[in-house]
Formats: sequence, structure tokens, C-alpha cells
Amino acid sequence: MQIFTLSGNDFFDRVSYPVLLTRDQTVTYFNQAAADLFQLQQNPLKEGAPIPEPLRILEGAGISAQKLDGEEWVITSREVDAGTLYLLRQERDSDEISRARLHQVAERMRMPMTSMTAAIQVLERNLVETERMRNERYLALLQKSYYRMLRLAGNLEAICQLEDGWSDKWYTPQVFDLAGLCRQIVRETDILIESAGAKLCYQEDMSSILINGDEHLLTTLIYHLLTNALRSLGGEVGEISLKLVRHGSQAMVMVQDSGNGMNDRELIAAFDPELNEADLKPLGLGLPICRKIATLHGGALMLTSGKMGTRVTLSLPVTDGRGAAPLRSRAVDFSGGFPPALVAMSDVLPEDFFASEEH
Repeated sequence: MQIFTLSGNDFFDRVSYPVLLTRDQTVTYFNQAAADLFQLQQNPLKEGAPIPEPLRILEGAGISAQKLDGEEWVITSREVDAGTLYLLRQERDSDEISRARLHQVAERMRMPMTSMTAAIQVLERNLVETERMRNERYLALLQKSYYRMLRLAGNLEAICQLEDGWSDKWYTPQVFDLAGLCRQIVRETDILIESAGAKLCYQEDMSSILINGDEHLLTTLIYHLLTNALRSLGGEVGEISLKLVRHGSQAMVMVQDSGNGMNDRELIAAFDPELNEADLKPLGLGLPICRKIATLHGGALMLTSGKMGTRVTLSLPVTDGRGAAPLRSRAVDFSGGFPPALVAMSDVLPEDFFASEEH
């Protein structure tokens, strides 16, 4: 366990980012940056006060992302000898030029990808049966590569669309049943996860939980979490659990895998897009997209990991549906006519699943 002492050490007093130390759910230390951030809370920070409400979701070691006072923050917590240490860092300002270029790249990918899938279809039709059987593996590889490119283009577009100033054009919240959505996602993904040698288990403590949100975006988020969980198994036989519970005014969606977990550096960097340091594997765009979707809904995303695997918890505010638009059925995902779940999980599915006779 990391040793943490305050005596004779004013390092955290001088840093510009908020730092808090808690023990038994009470505050034992905070710096001026933390005092400034939480000054508008119902109970201002002071030693011995209860832990601020936004931090209660994250107990023990982990990382979460949520909005505080209208700004997006990434919160890292670590167990130290004096209690639990919280470090908060603000989301970095996005680069308008880089965002525009990402959007252009995603758009320009569409045309050659359309040509690619048309060529695959013509090739399949023109091959005689013996040639088809001999080349089935390569045709499946081409199909999988196309789905992966489609997924990448979708991720790039999502990152752009979820940036501040753009999100209102794509975020269309309405009241819907989160439990029904989770059950539908399980029906769409269980055979995909099974094809990769894993088992998907689903639990819910309530048959219906109403929230106000964008059904398509939250579907995308849960797809990403299931894909990451399957990737964490590393091709080994394992189990992925999807669990939905209600905790007070919050709906909690939890995705956990039985993999080997993440090390400290991977955990801290999990919400940063596509890091490629020498000894830190890239985590892709999935979790940064999930973080943005969660905060857009006024929720939080929490990531914890250990020897028993990695768990990601999505917390969303529950609604009673009063004064809201009528309930709507599940939105259609326009993925060029391709199954959204198959596109979302294409990186981690075996090639033979993409063989033509499967679809």
C-alpha cells in the first residue's frame, strides 16, 4: 500500500488540481483547489465532514468520469495508508481543428468502404462452389476487416459529435425503460460473445427502470463495455456479467469480466484516447466515448480493476416519467444496414463468424 503522510509535506497544498483524503466516508484533508471546486455543494468541505456526494460512487481504487459544476472531470481514487486519496483532473480542452479533421477522415472512409463491400459481394457471387470453399477464410477476413473499418469510422464520428457545442445536435433524450434496453442488448450479443468462447450472464433487480436519455447513445455505450470485457479475456474461456440495479435515485449498469484486470497505469489512462506509450497498451476510443455519453446524460462512469477482473459501472439518474415525452420504442441504429452489435464487437470476434453462410 502506498504511504501517504501530511506531516511536513505541503506538496498537495501547492498543486493546482483538487485533492481530497478521506477515511470512513469522512474528509480528513483537502487542498484549496478542492475547496474551490466544492464550495457550491450543500455541505462545504471541512475536516470531519461527509465525503462529497459526487465522490461517493467511487469507493476504493478506481477511476470515474462525471460533471461537476457543469465541467467534465476525471476522478482517480487510490487506497493509501491514511485512507482513500482522490485526485481530480479536468477534461482537456478539445482542439477544434483536430476534431474537424477527425470528422473529415471518418467521412472520407465511407466511400472506399462502400466500394470494398460491393467488391466482396461481387467476388462471392462469381466464385464457383469449390473456389468459394477454398477461399472462405479470406472472404471472412475481408468481411471482418470491413466491419472493423465501419466500427472505427463510427467511433471517430461519435467522438466528434459528443464534443461540447456539437452534442445537442445528436443528443435527443426521451423517457424509456433501461431494463428493457438491457434485455434487448443481451439478446443481440449473447451469441456473439459465445462465439468468442465466453459466457454472458444478465441480472436485474427490477423489471423496469425509467430514465430520460438517448437510447441509441446508451446502446452504443453498453456495446463498448461488453466489447472491452470480451477483449479483457484475451481469447480465454471466461464469463462476462451485465447487471442492472437501482440504488436510490440512480440506475446502475455494471459490466464485469473474469479476466486478469488492469495495472495501475492502464487504469489511470483508461479514459484517454489511444495512448501508445512504450509499455502501455492502447485502449482505443471506446472508453472515452463511454465517458462522454455518461456525462452527457448527467451520469457517471466508474472503472475498478483487480485480480478478479475489471468492472465498469454506469450510473444514471432515474426519472418517474412525469412531464416528459411519451415512452418510445427502441431506436433503430443506422449502421449502413449492418447489425449494430456485430459492428460494435467486430474487433474481438473470430474470423469464421464472418463467413458468408453465417449471415
